[in-house]
Formats: sequence, structure tokens, C-alpha cells
Amino acid sequence: MSPRLGLLAGYNGPFEGSFVPMLRSLRDAADARGWRVEMAFTTEVESFDWYRDLRAQGGAAVLEAPDAGRRTLTDWVGERFGPGSEPTLLHTHFTRFDLPALALARKRPVTGVIWHIHTPLSWRPRAAARNLLKYGLLGRSVDEIVAAGPDPARGAILAGAPRGRVEVVGGGIEVDSFPLVGPALRAPARSELGLDPEDRVLLHLAWDWRLKDGDLFLATLRRLLDRGPERSYVGVTVRGGEPARRGAEALGLGPRLRILDGAADIRDLYAAADLFVASSRVEGQPLAVIEAILSGLPVVATDLPGHQDICDGLASCRVVERTPEAMAAAARELLGRPRERAEREAAEAREAVAARFDLRPWAEKMVDRYARVLAAHA
Repeated sequence: MSPRLGLLAGYNGPFEGSFVPMLRSLRDAADARGWRVEMAFTTEVESFDWYRDLRAQGGAAVLEAPDAGRRTLTDWVGERFGPGSEPTLLHTHFTRFDLPALALARKRPVTGVIWHIHTPLSWRPRAAARNLLKYGLLGRSVDEIVAAGPDPARGAILAGAPRGRVEVVGGGIEVDSFPLVGPALRAPARSELGLDPEDRVLLHLAWDWRLKDGDLFLATLRRLLDRGPERSYVGVTVRGGEPARRGAEALGLGPRLRILDGAADIRDLYAAADLFVASSRVEGQPLAVIEAILSGLPVVATDLPGHQDICDGLASCRVVERTPEAMAAAARELLGRPRERAEREAAEAREAVAARFDLRPWAEKMVDRYARVLAAHA
């Protein structure tokens, strides 16, 4: 009897980023081994292009779960994955399906559950209480808890998850989707954003202004501008919103900062930039850092385990203490390299990162994990 795989994703981003390709790769790897694969999202994503593309591709069923409370979602998971007797593995992402999947596994024989933590846990008072209940009590019934990076794994263990069931698995990238940027790509990307060809452009992605420490990015830009010449540096922050506008006004950044609501294609932003700034307070596995390196950008990153893991040994990257002075000094050094050296180091970094984070081998290892979990149940 062929096993069944449910990829249950509480993902609601408007762009596919690196997460949706990760799901596609898991789908393809499992399908190639004869698994019956179903992917589930809540109805809030039905207007997004990436979701429509998934549905149009055929193959694995793409399901719409109700965008409702936990009880309704638990009933839906039970109705969809409960019938039948085939071995079933439920791999949940971004927390929303975690408890509904566990509720089904407690009632249904030969059903394994893997929770996947992509971002560090919040430790604000109410969130901390939920973490302790979820990971310290309910999490003891989960087969495995996999984490995108050291910080999410550490958080789950601190919340009481059994240490032996928590493992860092990282993630992967569709390497070929992020080509090394050259003049042919850079010129139109800059023109689209209205950037001067002579500007030195610092890129920052801020889907969560606090976690990605947008204030540190702005302060770093201010330090660079203070050392001048002012025309040479421009910051671009994406999805910074009102906090970015307030911070820019307080620091007098004016036209030296561009605040974007989003981008049709993240690769256009990498193509337009000269440097990627990863100023995060905490991180899972920073896929944007990998994407930036594949695109040929140098990277300045805060001193976090996830950043160290990717950037260690790469001449085009600097991992520094989380201060504007250290970040600005590292940025100035990387942007000041001779052109030939910068291009050589960018190509070497891309080659090293591509070898480590290619998505296909990662997906094969995950399907091996699924098989081990179900074998233990059997």
C-alpha cells in the first residue's frame, strides 16, 4: 500500500519566496517514490499567483482548508486525512496545522507527524505560555520537530520539547533560479527602481521590522552617509512600512532610503543591489542570505548562528556584532574592494553555497526521514 504525504502549510505570503519551491521539491521527491502527495493551504492564499500556479501544475492535489479557528481546521484535517488505512505522514509548516495534525494522529493508526519550525519562537508573555503548553506538553506526542536553524531549535527545547526529537534540518534553494547578476541584469533592475547607476545600493528585507531589526539597518545607512560622500549610498528596505518611514524621518535619510511595499520578483531586487544587509535580531535559516550570495551580492550580517553557518569561510561575507558602527565598517570594506577581486569572491561564494544548499538533495533526505518515521509506527 502506497504511503500518503500531507504537506500542510500555514503560509500566507504573497510571493512564493524560497518556501513554495521547497514544498514543490518535497512533492516531486515523494511522488517519484510512489507516495500519494497532497498539499494544503488555507483559503486566504487563493488570490496569489504562486498558489494558482501550484494548482495549474497538476500532479499532487492542492487543497484549500478553511481560514477559520483551530476546531474547524482540526475537523477539516480529520475529514481529509482520516479516512483510509494507508500509512500517512503529515508534515506541517508555520504552526497553523500543527495541533490539528497531532489531533488526527492520536486517533488514526500509522500516522506520523513532523512539525517544521521556520522562524524563532516569540517569548513575549502570552506567546511564552503557549510555547510551554505546545512544545513542553503536546509536543511530546509529535514524532519529530525539525527546525530551519539553530535559533528555532533552541527555542523549542527551551519550551520543553524533548531534545532527542528536535533537529536542525536547514533548507534548500532552487539554485538555478538565482543566477549570478551581471551588467545585463543590473541596468534594467536599477532603471525600474529609479536608482542612479553610480549609487551603492544596500538591500534589506523587513517582513517583520523588529525581528529583522530595521532600525539597525537605518542606523547603519546613516553611519555610511555621515562618512560620505552622501550621493554614494542608497538604502532599499522591503515591507518596512510605517516603522521604516518613522525611522527614516527621525534620522533624516530623505531620498537616501527607498521603502518598498513588495516586489513582483525578489530577483530584481538582488539584481539592483550592491550589498545585502541581514541585520536580524534572531534567525531561522536565513534563505534570503543564501539567495543574495547566489546572486553575487556581498553580505553583511549580524552575529547569529544561522548567519555564521552560511557565511563562515566566504570572503564576500562579514558576520559582525550588532552595532551600526560594525555594520557600516563591514559594508564600507566590502563595497571598497577592487572590481576584479569582488567578482572573483562572488563567484567563489556562489559555488560554495550552491554545493551546500541545492534543494534536490535536501528534499530526498526529507523523504528518507518520512519513511523512517512511518517505519517506526509500523
